[in-house]
Amino acid sequence: FVLRLLTYRMDQFIGGRSGAYKKQLNIPNLRVLSVFPTKTRTQHAKELVEEIAKTSNLFLMQDVPVQEELWKAPQPFPELFEAKWKRGGLVPVSIDIAV
Repeated sequence: FVLRLLTYRMDQFIGGRSGAYKKQLNIPNLRVLSVFPTKTRTQHAKELVEEIAKTSNLFLMQDVPVQEELWKAPQPFPELFEAKWKRGGLVPVSIDIAV
């Protein structure tokens, strides 16, 4: 996760605070959704974001139960859409509403 975090924070892609992705990709509100198998890993990822960026609305994190069958597609998780996503240094946010 730390490599992904550092990659997205690079000025070449994000453009620092200027948001170069808005011009290059035509995305007004870019979010990176990361799903982890345990609450501990989610908390660790949140702490990494806070350590590197202090606060970030870019990275949203959530945990889901571990899948029992490795080679079978998991059932849909509608709760991912309804749940509050954790953010580094900020209160959790829902992704089911327009910003």
